[in-house]
Amino acid sequence: MNRAHILIALSLTFFFPIVSLAKEFPVQARLFAGNSAADPKDLNDELTAQSLDQMKKITFFGAEATYVAARYLNVGFRYTKRMVDVDEVGSGIGTDYSARLDQDSVMAIARLPVIRTKFFFIDAFGGVGGTNTTFKIKSATQDGELSKREANDWFARPVLAYGGSFGLGYDKFFIAGEVGMENNKVDGFKRSGTVNNNVEVIDLTGSYFMISLIFNGVPASRK
Repeated sequence: MNRAHILIALSLTFFFPIVSLAKEFPVQARLFAGNSAADPKDLNDELTAQSLDQMKKITFFGAEATYVAARYLNVGFRYTKRMVDVDEVGSGIGTDYSARLDQDSVMAIARLPVIRTKFFFIDAFGGVGGTNTTFKIKSATQDGELSKREANDWFARPVLAYGGSFGLGYDKFFIAGEVGMENNKVDGFKRSGTVNNNVEVIDLTGSYFMISLIFNGVPASRK
């Protein structure tokens, strides 16, 4: 069992009993999209060497659901999808070179309300979980992929995040902004095809900003 497995197992051990206290309970659902300021230097250096664009302003989207576990504590889970495509620098003639980064992450989330009214809120949060990542490249000298994934619903590498959000709305619907910092580093890749050894680490650590649509009081149930 690697570090990602341990982190997720500990998160489930802590969060699941809280949520399972009631068979039916209201949750806060968030749908979000944003940009990360991460700069995967080793990866970008290799992309440049292969005459491909660099990965800048890495975009992501996903969903989150949290449950009011106590007066000053909401807990739940967040799913995030990162999928970044880059093309050749300029326009190639008769070539179809490109690269793609594809990452799925799941985190257990704890949110602490700082201010909460019917019209406005501020909260702080922390999260821990894991990621599965694939990087594919096709260039003049390479055609293959780097992969760090686990089967059976596990995750291969740990991910940590913290920050805060602020929102405006009324009662059950809010539009929110969130700023945060994420520690997200992937290594130990399985290589396939004709990919060289220049990229040993893809470091997606960095600050981010995202916009969320929030729906309060969404009914959820447990069988």
